[in-house]
Amino acid sequence: LARRRRHSRDLPIRSSAHLKVARVGHILSILAQSSRRGELQWSDLAAAISSG
Repeated sequence: LARRRRHSRDLPIRSSAHLKVARVGHILSILAQSSRRGELQWSDLAAAISSG
């Protein structure tokens, strides 16, 4: 994870919007999985947000 985070900082600025969309999609997928289980794991969501 640390390696990926460091790499994302080196990407061109024009891809930052794409990275935000990808992060939101990742968070939404975790929300969907949690809602299917019938429970929302806020620790999972927080981990997804912090890891990007």
